[in-house]
Amino acid sequence: VVQPRPCVRGATPPHQSRLESAMAVRQAQPRLYSERWLMLAILSMLAMLSDWICFSVAPIPSIMEKAFRGLDAATLVTIFLSTNVMFCFVEPYLIVRRGLRRVVVDGCWLMFAGCLLRSGLPGHPMTSQTGIVVGTILVGAAQPFFQCTPALLAAAWFGPNERVLAT
Repeated sequence: VVQPRPCVRGATPPHQSRLESAMAVRQAQPRLYSERWLMLAILSMLAMLSDWICFSVAPIPSIMEKAFRGLDAATLVTIFLSTNVMFCFVEPYLIVRRGLRRVVVDGCWLMFAGCLLRSGLPGHPMTSQTGIVVGTILVGAAQPFFQCTPALLAAAWFGPNERVLAT
């Protein structure tokens, strides 16, 4: 009776030819597209932009209080971060249900709408206190879609030797 040899990682199993082994390894490795770095850069820029929007009022609290009586810059940052935390719990569920692309695109639309409310509509640059608060909530809701997704993108689109760098 012949005892089977243990299969060492990288060694060809006794029942496979070298060609079959090479084909199996090639099929196991994902196909990598050069656009993955561009997508990662766009996702990173969106994350930076949403943080920038959040903290844009923090360095100018006196100007903020003069322009909008009763609206404190620290309150806006607190609203943003609270909304962000709540949507961090929603984001994984939405990615499973809708997919990564759709969730990121929806996050872009949320951030766009929030920016419009915060800055005013074109031709009507002044906005109300309510517009700033609702805009801050929308941008805070959008931010987890850019903040929490890079690891998922790295796992799905990058090779094993690139994942740490991409994340």
